[in-house]
Amino acid sequence: MTPIDQFPDYLVWANKRCLEMVSSVECPEAETILKHILDAEAIWAHRIKGESYVRSEDPPDIKSFSGRIEENAALYASIISICAHDRIISYQNLSGVPFDSKLSDIILQVCFHGAYHRGQIFQCIKQKGGEELDTDYILFTRSQST
Repeated sequence: MTPIDQFPDYLVWANKRCLEMVSSVECPEAETILKHILDAEAIWAHRIKGESYVRSEDPPDIKSFSGRIEENAALYASIISICAHDRIISYQNLSGVPFDSKLSDIILQVCFHGAYHRGQIFQCIKQKGGEELDTDYILFTRSQST
C-alpha cells in the first residue's frame, strides 16, 4: 500500500489527535485552525470531483469536527480508489484562476498543508498547557504495523 493509498486513514488519525488536543483545553485559535484544515481538505476533495464547495463562515463548531473528519476521509478514500494517482485534475482556485495538477500532487498538498497547521495547533495547545499529541506521519505508520 502506497502512502497515497494510506492518506485517508492518516487524515482520520492525525485530525482526531488534533481534535483530542483541541478538546483538552480552551483555545479558540486552535479550533479555528482545525476548522481551516477540515475546510481545506473538503475544498480540495470537491475540486478533484469537479464539484463546487462553499465553506462555512460560521465560527468553529467543535462538536461537528469528528463527523467532518470522517466525511473528508471517506471522500478521499472514494477518490483514491477510482482515480489513477497521475490523473490530471482541472480546477479553479478560490480566486477563479484555472489550474491543472496531478492527483498525487494535490494529495501531497493537502497532506503538507494539514501538517503545517497541525504544528500550529500543537504549539497553541502547548502554550495553554493542554494535552500534546504528535501527528507525524511516521508515528501513524508505526501505529499501523502493530
